[in-house]
Amino acid sequence: MTVPFLLRSAAALLLAVPAVQALPMRAKRAERLPRPEETPIRPGAEKPVPSRKRIFGIGVGFDRSSTTAGMALTIVLPDSPAARAGLLPGCIISEINGETIGTRIGEDCARLIRDGANKVRIKYLDPAMKERVITLEKEWIIVPE
Repeated sequence: MTVPFLLRSAAALLLAVPAVQALPMRAKRAERLPRPEETPIRPGAEKPVPSRKRIFGIGVGFDRSSTTAGMALTIVLPDSPAARAGLLPGCIISEINGETIGTRIGEDCARLIRDGANKVRIKYLDPAMKERVITLEKEWIIVPE
């Protein structure tokens, strides 16, 4: 009985047949995960179009600080409610929704528009220094790049 066991063991060694369960090999290092910009694209798939930035408002940007007369507009986005109403960069905004702009900063003026109702009442001086009052309705505006 011992001979067949010895023969089987010798045959296993000569034929390279494992007689016992092999020990697991050392674990491989984890592969580096691809970053989103490195993600390979499947054949035939197109690159995704980056989403355009949109804002909900009237489409104006303010100067950083105000004067006693009010706050100057530095940006009027094309095809925005402000542009369609005739506001231009350089117009001086004196009131937003009945609140005087006098000593505010640009972020405060933007907050007054953003946090207000859907309609914004603006009192301003146009480039000809005529005082005007308009009411604009906020909408989604695509910001040009």
